[in-house]
Amino acid sequence: MKGMESSHFEAEQAPYEHFTFPNLLAEIGEIERVADLYAPNNKEKFIEAFQRIASKTEIETLTEDAWRTLENTDSYNILAGDWVTVTGHVQHYNAATNADRDWQALRKAFESGKAIDAPIIVKTKSGLHLVSGNTRLMMCRAFSIRPKVLVVNMEGLF
Repeated sequence: MKGMESSHFEAEQAPYEHFTFPNLLAEIGEIERVADLYAPNNKEKFIEAFQRIASKTEIETLTEDAWRTLENTDSYNILAGDWVTVTGHVQHYNAATNADRDWQALRKAFESGKAIDAPIIVKTKSGLHLVSGNTRLMMCRAFSIRPKVLVVNMEGLF
């Protein structure tokens, strides 16, 4: 059943042309979290390499296969129009991290066609891991949008 939902969803996806290169400085906390995960003994070198490689990488369309295998995200199983699940995930995240993420403002930005920072993904020898942008990806699923992302290829470096 899940596979059927994904195939049906894939056929309905529309491109969203308003993704922009993400602000790496604004995402430094998330990049540091990933450095702790993949290079706990060499965090500074990981961050430096990540930023260097990211700055030379262009955003690209996230494929369905990559999205399906992407680690560290709740987004893949969101169905088109499922704002209840999006709300639940954001509220859970806000409570767990004592944050106040305003996902409604993000939703309005999508609806009005405003520029959105592309989510960031790191590619390592173990696969694809979401660095930042879980809420943006959940929005994309709910809107049936095919997102553009920044995939930073660190495969073989750490």
